[in-house]
Amino acid sequence: MKFQETYTPFADPMRNVEWRNQAGAQTDCLLQYKEVAEFVAFFDIDDILIPRLSHNYHQEFSNHFNAYPSYHSIFYNKRDVSVEKISNVTDFSFRKMFSTMKIQEEEGYGKSIVNPLKYNSTWIHHSFQLPRDKMLKIYNTEIIHIKDIMDIELNQTVPFNLPLNFGTKSDFLIREMDLKTLDMDFQSSYGDSQYRETALKMIDHNYYSPIVFNCYNESFYQPYFVEKKGFRDICPNADNCELPQRDDIKCIHSDAEYVSGPEMFPLTFHYAINPFWSEDIGCYQ
Repeated sequence: MKFQETYTPFADPMRNVEWRNQAGAQTDCLLQYKEVAEFVAFFDIDDILIPRLSHNYHQEFSNHFNAYPSYHSIFYNKRDVSVEKISNVTDFSFRKMFSTMKIQEEEGYGKSIVNPLKYNSTWIHHSFQLPRDKMLKIYNTEIIHIKDIMDIELNQTVPFNLPLNFGTKSDFLIREMDLKTLDMDFQSSYGDSQYRETALKMIDHNYYSPIVFNCYNESFYQPYFVEKKGFRDICPNADNCELPQRDDIKCIHSDAEYVSGPEMFPLTFHYAINPFWSEDIGCYQ
């Protein structure tokens, strides 16, 4: 979000909010779909939930909410995993990726799936405005969090081996049949010429993710977990990271026409219309 009139053309209010206003974006999603969705899941793109006692997400969530109709949300713990990277998209396979997946002991703070009829706002992980005793905690299923993409090439010759849930010796994380289905779906998408052409242009190494990770570590994880500083002293926000401009690829920004309403007290409203992509700004942090 920007403003119609600012001192600089790139003034960004997201710099001054926690985690780039992720809680605000999630609350906006919740309110947009409140009357049409049965469930809203507040997951990151690297969070994966594999239902263990159900065949799909709808069945998984319905079973829990039907058993506890007065509960407003379901909460899954999160388990960190590491995977090997792949340089060539033509070699990608869910079966191979899961064969080399390392399930780590480290756990992260979990995420919620909510009943939108009982939820009006949220934080990143759950709401602080609703009673915690009406949040159903699930202990037999975990979200797997792709925390580390190891800087080694995916071993294409490794024997097939289903990963186990952490702490078990025979409880598989996912079924082989499901991996085959995922690979068939991927190959179907990859068969589309436009999809394939775009995929082949993708770079084969991480450029910004280590920079952002180090920035997060310096601005939040180190001060909060090691130095024990509170949120009054720190403001975790990747928009304050120094992101160098690449020579070969410019950052592409989601852009729009920005409108500022008349100045009012205590709030002045700003909004955006006619969204578009902007390719000429680059990384301006």
